Amino acid sequence: MQMAAQEIRAKEALELLKGWFNNKMMVVIFRIQCVHIYVKKMEKTDTREQIIFLNDIQHHFSKQGSNHKSYYDATEWLKAFFRIYPEKITPERAKKAWKMLKPVYEGFGLKFPFNDDGGRKEINPLKTE
Repeated sequence: MQMAAQEIRAKEALELLKGWFNNKMMVVIFRIQCVHIYVKKMEKTDTREQIIFLNDIQHHFSKQGSNHKSYYDATEWLKAFFRIYPEKITPERAKKAWKMLKPVYEGFGLKFPFNDDGGRKEINPLKTE
């Protein structure tokens, strides 16, 4: 019996997983960087999707090792951040949320593709460490 779909190799599956992660993280990053837009308009926004995503990666996709606690703490903090988003978000909380992204990327086994000021680094975010 011939398979209807060709099996994908492990490397291809890994690249798809990294792509999924980066797509989801871009929404998280956008919301952290652009919180002032929602606050200014006093617009309520639904962040359940970001909280579910953070919960999923926290419990199912973390790289085990010495940085596991910082990864776990960062995902917990970001989930709390999005529970009060945007009404109670201050510039200080948004800056801390930005700093919490690096341990999440590293816990997933990827390099954080941004500088501390939000500028893009010249690295490939799909490349593992």
